[in-house]
Amino acid sequence: GELATARDAVAVAQITAQEEVRLATERGLDANQALEERVSSLTRQLDEAQAELEKAKVAQEDAAVASARLATVRDEADGLRSELATVLQDKQAAEKELVSAKKRADAAERAAQAEREKVQALAVRLEDERTLRREGEIVTTERSGLPSDVVELRKAYAAQLRTNASLLSRMQKLRGNILVCCRIRPWLDHEQASRDGKMAVEAMNSEEIGFFNDKAQSWRPFAFDRVFAPGSTQNEVCREVA
Repeated sequence: GELATARDAVAVAQITAQEEVRLATERGLDANQALEERVSSLTRQLDEAQAELEKAKVAQEDAAVASARLATVRDEADGLRSELATVLQDKQAAEKELVSAKKRADAAERAAQAEREKVQALAVRLEDERTLRREGEIVTTERSGLPSDVVELRKAYAAQLRTNASLLSRMQKLRGNILVCCRIRPWLDHEQASRDGKMAVEAMNSEEIGFFNDKAQSWRPFAFDRVFAPGSTQNEVCREVA
């Protein structure tokens, strides 16, 4: 009876030990799985942290580059400000010189106008003297006994000379104050394409232009005080007419 009891106790002990081993094994497996999950989570977190660290390094490098670029831009801006100040000073000096040159030009124009008026007065006086000489010749002719119709013709001729002298004086005064100029502008792109490179108006010289009449297929000349070709600059025009 004692042997059977001992065998039963051994069997129970074996069963109990097996159950404990099974439970321990399951707990070990669960713990191992939990550890693997923890390791996987930590690995992911480490990878993310590494990626963030790389981003931070790149951002830091970009910030350093941006800082260097900002310093360069600031230096360039300082240089541009200095250059602008110099240009403004040069502009002010040029404006002062322009005002001074304008004053000198005005004075020269007044002097030239005075000289022109002197020349015009001299021309009128000379014409008057020639007219008086011709009238003296007419009086002499009257006394010489020429036919009356010839005398009358000479008198009319002398009167016409006086009228012409007066008109010449007036024209010279007007011409001294008025200039009729013509400036031919350059081609526009669509005009050059449509006319196959043929100009309708051309500068013949500094005082004449030629106009091409399509119907008559011929050129007609027109005269001006001054003609500016298409290649003339704005400064050239201003110097001539100012």
